[in-house]
Amino acid sequence: MQNERPLLEPSQIEEFRRTGVVAIRDAFDVAWIEVLKRGLQRSLEQRGPCYWEFYHDQQGRHFHNENRRWPEIEEYRQFLFDSPTGELCALLVDADLINGIGIQCRHQGLATVMVSNRLR
Repeated sequence: MQNERPLLEPSQIEEFRRTGVVAIRDAFDVAWIEVLKRGLQRSLEQRGPCYWEFYHDQQGRHFHNENRRWPEIEEYRQFLFDSPTGELCALLVDADLINGIGIQCRHQGLATVMVSNRLR
């Protein structure tokens, strides 16, 4: 599950450092998106104590938040530690250690990755 192209272009790193946000298209191949989907399904089937549902409609669409599940859900751990996530985040913030990563899984394979607590 590796991309053949560089994780980030220099222009993307510059944009992130200048504005604090950058769109990185196709950073994760389909296999990593499938890992996240399996983790999300497990999370929905086995909800934890920090689960909040904000929206649910008759078509089955919903919006929810669930914090601190990566230690319990193997797919989340796999994504955080084995995918390009850590390297990508470290490149963006020019850090050797990333202390916090938040991931939002959305429809159509979109994952929003948020980086926090830069340490050197």
